Amino acid sequence: MRDYAHMHRELKRTRDAHELAMLIRNAAAIENVGSENEPKEQYIYGSLDDFFNYEKISEKVWDGLQVEPDDVHSVNSDDTDEELSHILNATAQLNKK
Repeated sequence: MRDYAHMHRELKRTRDAHELAMLIRNAAAIENVGSENEPKEQYIYGSLDDFFNYEKISEKVWDGLQVEPDDVHSVNSDDTDEELSHILNATAQLNKK
C-alpha cells in the first residue's frame, strides 16, 4: 500500500510540474499586433489578473460556492479538470463549516 501511495504522490507531482509548465508557456504567449510593414509583438496576458482572477476565486471560496477549473486558470485539460474541481469543491465545503 505504501508503494502505491508513493507512486501516486510522485505521479501527482509530475502532473503538477507539467501543469505549471503549461501555465508558464501560456503566460509567456505573445501575439502579433503589428502590420506586415511594422511587425510588433505583445504578451497576450498583460498582467496576472488577465488569466488568474484571485479576488473572484477568493470570494467564491469564502462564500462556500463551487469554484470551476475555468475560474482558476485558462489552461484546460480534461485530465486535470475533474481532480481540480474535486479539490476546489472540497475546499468550498470545508469553508462552509
